[in-house]
Amino acid sequence: MIGERSVSILQELINIGVGKGAVVLNTLLGHHVVLGVPSVTQTTPDRLVHALGLNQDQALACVQMGYQGALQGEVQLIFPAETAAQMVALIMGDGHPADDLDFLRQATLTEVGNIVINAVVGTLSNLFGFHLHYTLPTYRGGTLDEIEGPQDGRPREVILLAKTTFTVEELSVTGHMVLFFSLPTFQDLEDALEAYARR
Repeated sequence: MIGERSVSILQELINIGVGKGAVVLNTLLGHHVVLGVPSVTQTTPDRLVHALGLNQDQALACVQMGYQGALQGEVQLIFPAETAAQMVALIMGDGHPADDLDFLRQATLTEVGNIVINAVVGTLSNLFGFHLHYTLPTYRGGTLDEIEGPQDGRPREVILLAKTTFTVEELSVTGHMVLFFSLPTFQDLEDALEAYARR
């Protein structure tokens, strides 16, 4: 179980990364984007739905990206599908939300997720001096069970959940950043956070 001090430090570092992501989004999208201060909690796979505050059968839009190196795991950025469609429609200038995300909308949401995830994980790896390799971001849609389906045997014993709000002009959207770790990787992260606290 990650300690309260480590959670506080991790929240601070994720907030730095989220801020960097907001700056990039502002420039790239040409819309004023504000990302709220994230709240970080630890949970388990069987408690993830409850921790997210979502319904088991709720339609979701998810951008996910894996990383490996000094740390190994996966990060997901999850939105309710309806609000994700509204956000993408606003970014694209459609003037109205779509019921389903078509290829162009999926690509737009994937790029938004890519920017935010890279900013957050990049901030952690830079501050800790970790060298990481990233997979290409991918889009997945469906219920949480469908999104979190078989993962090629990758261990997911530990989950850190960071909740933040995305405000794009007049639209406020809640996004969920889910960080998956194997137990050895999680211990490495815990050690790095403790070392950072002693600086």
